[in-house]
Amino acid sequence: MAIIRKMEARDIPEVYRLGTNEPRFRIGSGDAKFWTIAQLERWVASDDVLLVAETNGKVIGYALSQYHSPTRKATFENLHVAEGQRGIGLAHGRTAYSLASKMLVALEAKGAEYICGTVEPDNKVNIKLLEYIGLRKGKQVIWMDKTV
Repeated sequence: MAIIRKMEARDIPEVYRLGTNEPRFRIGSGDAKFWTIAQLERWVASDDVLLVAETNGKVIGYALSQYHSPTRKATFENLHVAEGQRGIGLAHGRTAYSLASKMLVALEAKGAEYICGTVEPDNKVNIKLLEYIGLRKGKQVIWMDKTV
């Protein structure tokens, strides 16, 4: 069973490795992937909610979110459990559920009144997981972006 805890600076290399190896987190069509090491370093020093799942001292998953206190809005950015570490059960298993539910509790404790995130429409596993912890499908939107 994984231990869920606050992400620390020492976790950045493994979170970065896991994130850059996940094709779903590619940004645009270029080489840009996931968050950079520098971004993760700044982020882990912030007041946002960043969690890792750890088994036997090894990071096997993470949940990253941003919290904007003036609007009390929180955004789930990434939730990932290493493929070989996914358990049996809902979504990616108990580890993903633990990460998501503890993220939700931590964001609510900060004062979040609105929590959102994006999920690709064909990612039924994560949709089920987020619905299970209490999020509901919101408005359908067109994601607009530009890689520069």
